[in-house]
Amino acid sequence: MKEHEKITRKKLLNDCRILYGQLQECNGNLSSEDNFIVNSSLGDALDLLTTSDDQISHLLAEVLSISRLYLIAKQI
Repeated sequence: MKEHEKITRKKLLNDCRILYGQLQECNGNLSSEDNFIVNSSLGDALDLLTTSDDQISHLLAEVLSISRLYLIAKQI
């Protein structure tokens, strides 16, 4: 494996770790254990889900961008 490929793969792996961490932050916990549902209005719950959905959509766009860059770099 060429040195350039190794560097590219390491960067891709690092980018994936970052995205995974960001995805974990999007994880809206609506379980009754935390009393979120009990102590929050329906509007609050919907706002949280909308925010989480928006963040996940943004992360998916980043994943697509990173994967395209990786494929381009791999062809070089």
